[in-house]
Amino acid sequence: MVKLSALAASLLLAACSQQTAPDQAAPSAVLARLPDAEAGDAAALEGKLALVKGCVVVESSGGVHLLALTHPAIRWDGAALTLRDGQRLAPGAPVMVGGSQASVGARLDWQVAPPPACTDLPVWIANAVVKR
Repeated sequence: MVKLSALAASLLLAACSQQTAPDQAAPSAVLARLPDAEAGDAAALEGKLALVKGCVVVESSGGVHLLALTHPAIRWDGAALTLRDGQRLAPGAPVMVGGSQASVGARLDWQVAPPPACTDLPVWIANAVVKR
């Protein structure tokens, strides 16, 4: 009986230690965010959604831009970008992003700051994302 109780306790401990709450899971990349705004500049950047240096970026013919979102309804869950209409875009998806570019090293009022590895990238301040 003692062996059975020890085995049961070991199995229970192993099962509990492997559980992770969804909000505690480490994201695969960070989506930089600026203060919420539902409107903004309307320049367009076309490219594909990608993960670079632990950040969500847009790769285009003009280079790699750190994506910094302002629209509160566009979210990143660690695997895909969820748009205002509920559509999900995973890395590799072709996108058009509305907004404007900020200089590398610009002082921005980050709500979610990018990791230090991404601060050498030009920033695309985006208020809209659509699938191309």
